[in-house]
Amino acid sequence: MFVLWKYNIVKNDELIVMAKNQTSCPICKKSFEKEEIEIHAALCGDVENNEPQPPAKTKPLHSTLQEAIEILSSTVYTNKTQNNISVIRRIFMTTAMQQLADIDWNCKLNICFIGEEGLDSGGLGREFFSLFFKQTPLFDSGAFTVNSEYLEKKQYVLLGKIVAIAILHGHAGPQSLHPHITDYILSMQEPDFNQIPLNVVRADVRHAIDEITTSTNMKDQDNMYVDLLEMAGFLKLLTAENKNDAVLSLKTHYAFYKFLPPILQFIEGLTLHNVLTELKNYSVEGKKCLQMNSYNDAAPVIDFYKPSYSKDENLKQKEEVCVYNFHQFLRKLQRGKICSKWVSLEDDSEEDVVLHLGHFLQAAVGSPTLPRDIICGLLIFDHSSKDLTTVNTCAPSITFKKIDEIQTYDNFEDSLINIIVCAYGFGIE
Repeated sequence: MFVLWKYNIVKNDELIVMAKNQTSCPICKKSFEKEEIEIHAALCGDVENNEPQPPAKTKPLHSTLQEAIEILSSTVYTNKTQNNISVIRRIFMTTAMQQLADIDWNCKLNICFIGEEGLDSGGLGREFFSLFFKQTPLFDSGAFTVNSEYLEKKQYVLLGKIVAIAILHGHAGPQSLHPHITDYILSMQEPDFNQIPLNVVRADVRHAIDEITTSTNMKDQDNMYVDLLEMAGFLKLLTAENKNDAVLSLKTHYAFYKFLPPILQFIEGLTLHNVLTELKNYSVEGKKCLQMNSYNDAAPVIDFYKPSYSKDENLKQKEEVCVYNFHQFLRKLQRGKICSKWVSLEDDSEEDVVLHLGHFLQAAVGSPTLPRDIICGLLIFDHSSKDLTTVNTCAPSITFKKIDEIQTYDNFEDSLINIIVCAYGFGIE
């Protein structure tokens, strides 16, 4: 509690409190000067022994994370100057890292893919961040790569900053991390290790846990997995009595603790422009920005795209069939029922790829998830064109062409598969 007092120094250096025109606080009953009682009353609480109250939790000022991010972005990017970022797609990470090494974090990015047509009205930016999160060596299998050189160079701090500005630019976020790591970033509370599934640790650790759990000969297991156990901090001789402790050590280390240095650097970077604060304020939505996405729900994509029907009833009937086929296509993607061949440009090898909604969205909007800053996209129908169906990633839209041909579902599916497979970056993992 802060209270204003007036002091006078008198002889012998004694400090005397001068109380003039004092009045009592009706809550704590202490006396204060009249001009000070209002200041005190604003701070005083009716608690036992008049102990100070902990600060009340602040409530979010906005109804959604998107609204909060839009306000935050408008306050951060007040300067019309832009960071003009030019990258070459075939050496994307090299050129992207060179460009990002010297940017003004207070200015928006304007993305150019050298050798390709297109102005960045949002779609190129989403594609840039999507490619970055997909190709960066800093994310690895739902967690982070643990690399001493990256740590020394603060690369994970840079990654956190890039995630922050991606979110400010309307990107959905990297969606690359296991739930327990995302929860720690947003709450700083260690996970319940009993609830972490074994599939989040690497295969050799899973095998060790399975062998230690089921084996009756602990001496053999101790010799076989001594290196893994020592790395996890378990330095005892493995016995039947302590094997559960050994398993817990393996699980806690390889699922979480080994990633803690990169996590802490990442958190530092994510504080850029208070983005982390907003993710914490809207933690349910905030988790979706960081947490792994399985791309398995067609319903939001169906809701996102709004048809622009013709007034002519005959034309509208054909357009309704296109929309029906589109919804069928998305649901088949959700169920993993559509496959296509991908041909490697490096060695001409072919690979069968099961397509999912993330593939479609990457081709249609520039990111494997719906853009967070755009309310809806459009379905447009061109009855006169003889060209193939096209997409616009900046102002998301799909223009269906050759309408008579794509009345048949198989032809419709082929037209959209062509868009996905021909999109830049398809097949690159």
